Amino acid sequence: MLGDRWNHLVLRDLLYGNRYINDISRGVPLMFRPFYAQRLKELEKLGIVFSHVKETGQGHEYVLTPAGEALVLRLIERQYLLRYQLLFQSAFSSCLVTLRNPD
Repeated sequence: MLGDRWNHLVLRDLLYGNRYINDISRGVPLMFRPFYAQRLKELEKLGIVFSHVKETGQGHEYVLTPAGEALVLRLIERQYLLRYQLLFQSAFSSCLVTLRNPD
């Protein structure tokens, strides 16, 4: 469920403060509109998203729960750690080759 690429994009937009399906759809333009509501309902069942009816009575407002915020921040942290690990691993490997062969 969370491994779905669309869910990551929806969660990202919720973290940025987008609370309505129209706002989220602008951040994820390639996803078909009916999928937004489906994804948000699935995320709500998992306790990652909370929804309530807008004050106008039409439509819903979606927000990340505290667990959802922690999850999204952890996913972002993991992404950056992996990116820098690969970057520094290649740089470190080239330094080791130089140190082992100081021609």
